[in-house]
Amino acid sequence: MMIALIILALVGLLLCITVVIGYDQIIVSKVPFKRLKRETIREVLNSLQIKPNSTVYDLGCGDGRVLIEAAKIQPKSTYIGIEKAIIPYVLAKYQTRHFTQIHIHLGDVRKCNFTDATYIFVYLLPNLIDSLELDFKKLIKRQTHIVAVEFPLKSIKPKKIYKLIHKSEFASKWYQY
Repeated sequence: MMIALIILALVGLLLCITVVIGYDQIIVSKVPFKRLKRETIREVLNSLQIKPNSTVYDLGCGDGRVLIEAAKIQPKSTYIGIEKAIIPYVLAKYQTRHFTQIHIHLGDVRKCNFTDATYIFVYLLPNLIDSLELDFKKLIKRQTHIVAVEFPLKSIKPKKIYKLIHKSEFASKWYQY
């Protein structure tokens, strides 16, 4: 009887894992989970010089590594990550658990309110960046700093384009708006 319960529990666990992975692969696969190297992140963040009491968003925050590095550089700001995929979201929640200034939310970046942002970090595919451009235009007029790694905003001219010294597998430059 006990062995049957254990087997049933393991089958249930495997089924749950399969459903979560399937959801991430089918529904969320429009934006693959590609991590930037920590050296790449530090290079970008050090150039930004985030000021104390800022509100920094990472849209599509993945495992939270950008927010963690930013909080290490400037601990006196608030950091908010938005992630749609379950597995990276859980990783981000776990990895940021000791940082009280970091808050991770599960959700679609196109449906989130980030109008209070001082800085916005995006490492997303062009189609998703394009869907956010109207919001970004309004925020740039309000002096919000936007960083787009690898893929620029189509209709907004960047203040500066940087070539990365510490390139990642899928990132060789970033755009500052």
